Amino acid sequence: MTIEGILRNKKLIFKTELKISVVVNSIKENFLQISLLLLKEADKKRPSYLVADIAYNKMVKEIEKTISMIEYINDAIKEDRVVPVYQPILDIKTNKIYKYECLVRIKKADGGLLSPAHFLETAKQSEQYSKITKIVIQKSFEYMSKQSPEIEFSINLSSLDIENSEMKS
Repeated sequence: MTIEGILRNKKLIFKTELKISVVVNSIKENFLQISLLLLKEADKKRPSYLVADIAYNKMVKEIEKTISMIEYINDAIKEDRVVPVYQPILDIKTNKIYKYECLVRIKKADGGLLSPAHFLETAKQSEQYSKITKIVIQKSFEYMSKQSPEIEFSINLSSLDIENSEMKS
């Protein structure tokens, strides 16, 4: 049977979905740029509606937060507050440490440690990530060289680290 025969004998049902994004923007400065930015945001998140002024203010706050974290990381690098911590890995049979995993942290002003969950994604989006990796590698090797030669250690590297030509040298 030909395609024409199939088309004559069968009802074809097409289902389509129409999505309309409307941004109402009362912000007068940079109206076009802000409207386009908000349309992109609406396309990513697919909300049922988007109030431009609220969404724009939220985006500005997120950008300010990111900038603040970038400055915080820069200060931590300059002030030598990027540090590895050494998590022991135990042999369950002997209950002895046979290896350490070197994990990155940032020393806070109060002496506590900031988890990478708070800064690593921002560092990846900036030029700071490779600097942090280099610091952790250098400090880990320095520390571990002073420990028992039988102790192994590992450092977590991402694909960004592996693809970075500076890391290979």
